[in-house]
Amino acid sequence: MRPSSGRLAVALAAVVTLAGLSASEPAAAHSGNKAQLFVASVEFEPAGGGWMVLAEIRDADSGQLEPGYDVSLAGRSTASSLPPTPLTDPESDGVYQAEVPLPDGQWSVTVEAKPFATGKEALPATRTWDVALRAGAPIRVGQQAAAPSAPEPDAASEAAADQGAGGGDSGGGGAGVVIAAAAAVAVAAGFVLLRRRGFRPGNPTR
Repeated sequence: MRPSSGRLAVALAAVVTLAGLSASEPAAAHSGNKAQLFVASVEFEPAGGGWMVLAEIRDADSGQLEPGYDVSLAGRSTASSLPPTPLTDPESDGVYQAEVPLPDGQWSVTVEAKPFATGKEALPATRTWDVALRAGAPIRVGQQAAAPSAPEPDAASEAAADQGAGGGDSGGGGAGVVIAAAAAVAVAAGFVLLRRRGFRPGNPTR
């Protein structure tokens, strides 16, 4: 027995609407249950003849601090360079630090965060800033001390570009457009099916 036009219309509406709802859901917080590391900020504090470096490593989706990863700092200036230097996390709170002998001047510094070979898995991250180091003047680049629960928009875009995964806002207005379009398609399809079956207002379908 062939299904009625009404049933076909309902089924089609359900399929299209479900597809719209699926598209409106935000991307999974983690890719394959792996944290997406994000270098949120780096701070330079005068220490002895050099600088104490503190780098915050967060999850790009939740904004939570991420301890337990392999983090390093490298730098380059017009007159000198700093090879990759390990940063440790003595408090296990996601703030990695080390004292480095950087002379004053204009530097390009790069912080890299990645999982240890035998540690918990994560998607790595690298971020570079230009900083001007001046004796006795602490400096912080990246997020402010009162970090929000989500990364800066530019950082989320970087994470999405580097890892091929959306880190930005995937819900909201886009979801409404998808659902509205799905409903419109379902209604139009149902109307076409009913017309083909000879439906007229006030008359039962065959």
